[in-house]
Amino acid sequence: MLGFAGYLEFREKYFSIFMTAIYLGISSCALTLLSLMFSYFRGTDVSLMFQWGMGISIAGAVFQAFFSVMLSRGRPAWVWGLVGMFTLCLLVSLSTVGGSPPPFIYVLAIFPPLPGCTASTVKDTAKC
Repeated sequence: MLGFAGYLEFREKYFSIFMTAIYLGISSCALTLLSLMFSYFRGTDVSLMFQWGMGISIAGAVFQAFFSVMLSRGRPAWVWGLVGMFTLCLLVSLSTVGGSPPPFIYVLAIFPPLPGCTASTVKDTAKC
């Protein structure tokens, strides 16, 4: 666990990489959800689609916030939770090809998890 001085040092050194991983996580979850909606929930009632979408969005936000806070407080092993989230988003996005989502949405859903995994596992970030 980092003290306040250690936290400020962490923030100065790794803040840009940390925020990059957070923003890529948000976009990754959102675009994966959009790809899911176009593939598996096509023709479904809009209210049901909204309920599932909100549930998945809230769960992803809580998951990402928890692991990001644990990482920022000096526990580098928790970076694997973020890597797991990016991997799950990538696998779910790849599985939607059978539902034939629009190609633009499909490409956008596949792109953010890849740099997100890279930004999360930068060697300097894992040493914090």
